[in-house]
Amino acid sequence: MIVQLRSFFAELERRREHQVPTLMDRSHFWNASDPIEACLAQALSRFPTDELGFLIMSYGLDGQNPREPHVVADALGMVLPKVLDTGDAARARLRNRMETRDLIEAIAGEEVPHLARHLEEISELPDGQKRSAATDLWFYSRRPIRRLAMSTALEGGFLAFFTLIRHRYQSGAPIMA
Repeated sequence: MIVQLRSFFAELERRREHQVPTLMDRSHFWNASDPIEACLAQALSRFPTDELGFLIMSYGLDGQNPREPHVVADALGMVLPKVLDTGDAARARLRNRMETRDLIEAIAGEEVPHLARHLEEISELPDGQKRSAATDLWFYSRRPIRRLAMSTALEGGFLAFFTLIRHRYQSGAPIMA
């Protein structure tokens, strides 16, 4: 049974590696040339070590592929529930701390027109799975620190951000409000 579980999880990990787009932006967040991104990188450096480690590994801020929570837990020497709590705390700190909230909102706001353009492009695709795959590719083409901002600007992650922009786009409401 244990051998089967290990085999199952190893297969899941292999599949995960293939799902990460090859055209993914893998820039390191310390090398941010955009002034707002550089300010966010500085603000992140003041986060507690375990929260910063979670954000770096989970969002690929170090130029590596984003890691699954169980891999982050192993790397940080934590059990999975503890690393999930640490991740929740890190995302809440980003959203609730004035300094970082303003920065992630500014970065996410800069991405809104790009996301709206993407929505326009994929509206022609007849298949929901293809639209979803195209959105994944679009998301991973953004710099890691921008993926972090879009994923933490709203509680609910990137899906909440994407849904809000998609709803505004489909209703004809102004995208930038």
